[in-house]
Amino acid sequence: MSGNDREKWDAQDLIQWQEARRWLAKADEDLRAANKLLPGVVNQAAFHVQQAMEKTLKALIVAKRQEIRKTHDILLLASIARPLWPELIPQPFPIVEISEWYMVSRYPGLEDIALSASDVTAALAWVSDFITVVRSQGPPDRP
Repeated sequence: MSGNDREKWDAQDLIQWQEARRWLAKADEDLRAANKLLPGVVNQAAFHVQQAMEKTLKALIVAKRQEIRKTHDILLLASIARPLWPELIPQPFPIVEISEWYMVSRYPGLEDIALSASDVTAALAWVSDFITVVRSQGPPDRP
């Protein structure tokens, strides 16, 4: 079911998508932060890209009335979301390496994982496009 006709959605679907949109709004904030930080503050931009992807996958899980796990693991979240959204979650899931960006950006001693501005920028673009696709799956906004 795509989001083109609001009458096709039952009340619980609408409630779940309202919650999913809250997750997507937080993901948007992370993308804006990453854009502002690049190209100068790469590790912190990477953190926000990872967070945007994490929140987007959690939005998909919430939209299907499932409990979300408290995890930062993109591969795990994608594997949870895939059976719920097989048409959206490719196998293998791209950019799973961004899971480690959460740690690299937060803790010292992980400098052996070098992040480049170009890698973070490419991931940011992929996540941004993915969020757009995810948004299109929900019901239209209220008039």
